Amino acid sequence: MRDIKDYQEKYKEEPFEQYQAFFRRKKVLELLDEYPHRNVLEVGCGLNPLFTDISEFETMTVIEPAEDFIRIAKEKAADREEVYCIHGLLEEKIEEIQRLKIKFDYIVVSGLLHEVESPEILLKSLCMLCSKDTVVHINVPNALSFHRIIAFEMGEIESIYQRSDMQDLLQQKQRTYDKNSIDKTVEKAGFKIIEKGTYFPKFLTHMQLQKVIDAGVIDTKILNGIYGLGKYVPEYGSELYVQLKLA
Repeated sequence: MRDIKDYQEKYKEEPFEQYQAFFRRKKVLELLDEYPHRNVLEVGCGLNPLFTDISEFETMTVIEPAEDFIRIAKEKAADREEVYCIHGLLEEKIEEIQRLKIKFDYIVVSGLLHEVESPEILLKSLCMLCSKDTVVHINVPNALSFHRIIAFEMGEIESIYQRSDMQDLLQQKQRTYDKNSIDKTVEKAGFKIIEKGTYFPKFLTHMQLQKVIDAGVIDTKILNGIYGLGKYVPEYGSELYVQLKLA
């Protein structure tokens, strides 16, 4: 089992993650805006729950196993009756969520599927909370990211699927997904893919990018340009996403 307390501390300290998280959130918000999102479920909110960036919704439900992260979410949701914050793992809180009697339009599972002990259990749990109209957004690191391909061509790694030091640090259990393996995983669980892609095709690792930022070599303007580059190289982003409905 993962040590959630250790994970939350390592997550706070991870180099460059604040930038990666910014562009991950940017893509989630862009995609969410294309679909109905009156009632949203966020599975794993990290340090910045999604409801802080969405103004138009009826209810927002957040479930998060890390004590520090759910505490922050509850503090930010203080006096907001339309926001429900639940502490725990999704698969262990299905009945509690169902008792809310909310028909979710949109479910966000951001930066999580590759970290859990059993993606299959998580996906099956999501199925239980979906109606035929629910859209589920999932994003994970992309094995075909530019930075992994470059590392492979340099001889730094033996395979683009090789686990990184950061994956070990954050107790990420699963292999890094590519577009084929993520498709098979979600379809086996009972979903169909309605949209997919990648974003933010960074060319260096988190640690390397943090060093060049600290040295003043690149700034946020360049990072925004890298994000924009994604539409020209649609398969090589640092993370990939799928949008799902029940099959």
